[in-house]
Amino acid sequence: MKLDYRVLALIPVILTVISGIIVYVNGLKESVDVSGGVEITITVNKDVDVEKLKEYLPPGVEIRKSLTPSGVLIIIRAGNEIDSEEIIEGLKKFFQVSDLEELKYSQKEISPTLSKRFWSDGLKAIAFAFLFMAVVVYLVFRSPIPALAVILAAVSDIVIALGCMSLFDIPVSTATIAALLMLIGYSVDTDILLTTRVLKRKIGDLEE
Repeated sequence: MKLDYRVLALIPVILTVISGIIVYVNGLKESVDVSGGVEITITVNKDVDVEKLKEYLPPGVEIRKSLTPSGVLIIIRAGNEIDSEEIIEGLKKFFQVSDLEELKYSQKEISPTLSKRFWSDGLKAIAFAFLFMAVVVYLVFRSPIPALAVILAAVSDIVIALGCMSLFDIPVSTATIAALLMLIGYSVDTDILLTTRVLKRKIGDLEE
């Protein structure tokens, strides 16, 4: 049984609208890369229970753990609204040391000015990506309708991705901005190939 193509076309539209509503209602969480704050790194020789470590730190602190040749690397990041001294005291209690200098420890401040620069540059990169994408797509098809369809598909992919980020509380960072740029590239590439194939096929009805 063949499905009505109009029903299939409604699915991405509905997902895009729902994602847009989620972003509008929940907003997007900003990472320390964007909002500024403090980053503390600690390297230890034993495994660390991240969930237990969170109990010693203020709410809203980002914790990442990774294995390195020198040991277990713990990266703790917090925004400017969180007192860094409170984080340090929590770390002392967790690792049972009187001074973090007893550990392989480093701390750096990420200024809001630098973070805003990253954010503005990221937005400019996405805007320029869309602009050049629109020009290239129009030059490929020499027709506004297929070009508009490809551009709207890319916009839909970005909105849905942002909706998922908002829903699952994934913060906006330099890494996610790079991922969105990559999503634009792959989305447009696939859409151009599919649109070209559809335009070249002259046999069959619309449902095919």
